[in-house]
Amino acid sequence: MVLVQIFKVDGMSCENCKAHVERKISEIEGVDEVAVDLAAGEVSVSGQHISNDVIKNAVEKAGYIFKGKL
Repeated sequence: MVLVQIFKVDGMSCENCKAHVERKISEIEGVDEVAVDLAAGEVSVSGQHISNDVIKNAVEKAGYIFKGKL
């Protein structure tokens, strides 16, 4: 079953930020698709068996602020 989760992420302000976050999260095992909405500061992640902690770690390693799941 594919699950879509949306997370709030602060600190993304440009297309490079968007690409960096998408790349880091897409490297996580089980992630099928990642889409960043810069204007809303939201990241949509689809995939299977992906924990919030794993997403949080990827976002923080990329240099951004993980604000939680919406």
